[in-house]
Amino acid sequence: MSIQNSIVHMLVLDWPKNWTGAESQILKPFPGTADSVLVHKIRQIEQLPGSIRICLRSPIHLQSEIIEQLKPFTDKVYVYPIDEPELSMFLKASQDLEPDVFIQKHIPEDFMPVDPVIFNWLDSVCRGDLDFVFSIHHDTGVNFEAFSKKALIHLSEVSPGWKERVKLAFAHHHYEHFKCKRIQIREVYQTGDLLRLTLDNETRYQKLCDFVKSHPKDWVTNFREEVKSDPDWTQPLVPPYFEHRPQVQGFISDPGVVQFMERGLVFKRRIHKHLPHLDLCSGSMTLPEFVYSLATDKLYCMEDGEHAERIYAERNLERTGIRLIKGNALNQESWDRLKKLAPFGSISWTAAIEHFTIDEQNYILSQIQTILSEDGYLFGDTNLFQKDGMLGCWQHRNEFYCEEDLRNLMSRHFESVDVFTSKYKNLPLQPVYFCCSKPKTRTA
Repeated sequence: MSIQNSIVHMLVLDWPKNWTGAESQILKPFPGTADSVLVHKIRQIEQLPGSIRICLRSPIHLQSEIIEQLKPFTDKVYVYPIDEPELSMFLKASQDLEPDVFIQKHIPEDFMPVDPVIFNWLDSVCRGDLDFVFSIHHDTGVNFEAFSKKALIHLSEVSPGWKERVKLAFAHHHYEHFKCKRIQIREVYQTGDLLRLTLDNETRYQKLCDFVKSHPKDWVTNFREEVKSDPDWTQPLVPPYFEHRPQVQGFISDPGVVQFMERGLVFKRRIHKHLPHLDLCSGSMTLPEFVYSLATDKLYCMEDGEHAERIYAERNLERTGIRLIKGNALNQESWDRLKKLAPFGSISWTAAIEHFTIDEQNYILSQIQTILSEDGYLFGDTNLFQKDGMLGCWQHRNEFYCEEDLRNLMSRHFESVDVFTSKYKNLPLQPVYFCCSKPKTRTA
């Protein structure tokens, strides 16, 4: 497929206003020519490699005026309702094209005398480097998108609620616009002269007219010099920020879920780089699966009961590097089995210490000392005893009255003890974390 046939420029005309909510300027005359800004834009695109298609979304009261200006390009115009989703519109406009065609989206208000972003993209297409989608979405008026028709086909097959496949294929996905896989981003930013004039309001339009009239010869060269000293002309391309809200929408608003994940994240940095990690009283092994396995592939979970074996099998946790040890923290045989795997570089004991009596807590901590490496860490969390005298859970055997109470227990077994509370204004049970190192007594 030739370059001319493999690239299609989609010019999107949204009416009656532009994306800023201001009156569009593109039906006004372009200074120094007999064309409107719209026609000038089309002729500019026609000079680029590839073909052009015009997607017109117009209410009736403006349609006749626009169609009149588009008469020389009638065979390239595709008319859609104003509420047509962009994805659907592009699919219809490209239905007769091959799947390997690359599409660049244009907005008429973005007037580009010389736009190195476009030429960087065209160059990457010629080299075959473009994969799926490249886009830049920054401040108002700065909008550049390029994508393959294959990307449109994939997106049309994905329901809005199905996020996993979209995450694998694209960095971000929205039906109103694309924020997707960045390609050649370093090369684009290193181009240096990334300036784009946006005729998104009357002031900028008049400013352009005045400038062109005062520089009748070679105004483009003069313009490029002018914008360097007057930033009001342009919208600069700045490094993008990434919208993470869609990734966490639906669960991050729940403080209980945030605190649950905090348990793993606050101590993930203490997981040993080389020695294996042990998670005691693992329960459903949620944190080992989703957090600890990101830091190590030497991960052991100790839990008794059929529920642990069932979850381990159903979720195929072996693939994440987790090894399940069926055992009980109060059973000496279980500790003897762990000693054969020792030393452990880090041990987690989250949301569990409060389920044991004081004597049992001391027993477990004394056993931990025998399997933790000299440079290793024990970490975990619990909750403080509530002021109303009620236990946080009927299964709790010993809750701590304050941070100092927990610190005193840990100090019997470790030289270095750090205890701190993570404040939550809407959680009745405030989480208290402990991180301990340098075991006081160890056996060979």
